[in-house]
Amino acid sequence: RVTRRVLLARAYDRANSRDSAAAHYLAAAARLPRVADWLRLRAAGVTGDSAARAVLYARVASAAARARITATDAQARERDGDFAGAARAFRRAGDEGSAFRVEALAARDDAARASLAQRIVSFLQRSPNNAEARQTLEVLDKLGPLLPRNELVVARAAVAAGVPARAVAGFARAAAASPLSPADRMSYAA
Repeated sequence: RVTRRVLLARAYDRANSRDSAAAHYLAAAARLPRVADWLRLRAAGVTGDSAARAVLYARVASAAARARITATDAQARERDGDFAGAARAFRRAGDEGSAFRVEALAARDDAARASLAQRIVSFLQRSPNNAEARQTLEVLDKLGPLLPRNELVVARAAVAAGVPARAVAGFARAAAASPLSPADRMSYAA
């Protein structure tokens, strides 16, 4: 019966019936002490009120579950439409790609999108890990056209991250504005 309660909570969660999901997660946590911390985190993830989330986080005891509090809070904030708060929380969790993703959701005008695109290009110049670079490249491509010099940075990052189609597109746009270096031509050819 308690397993069914967890499955029902997950179904409510996916259906975005957050109050019902939280109630079922918490009811299951009361009956399953070995996974109670994880179920409390799930309940917090569907709770819109930050004070109520804080109460749930305070009840999480295990170190492994406590390590997920920041990421859970980021996801809850994003789900609630608090994109600025979600971006801050994702950064605290060390997930720059997700922070950029939610900032892109909040970027309402061309100036905000251009500013975000420039910050993403600067981030890509610092050689992030491949998974983060791939996620960031996806966000960047939704923000609009880039300057040719930025396309070159993006193409190099795409090569390093293993995104060949994006690398080819970036090198082509950069080459249309100015000649590529020999190393860039080799990367473009590969």
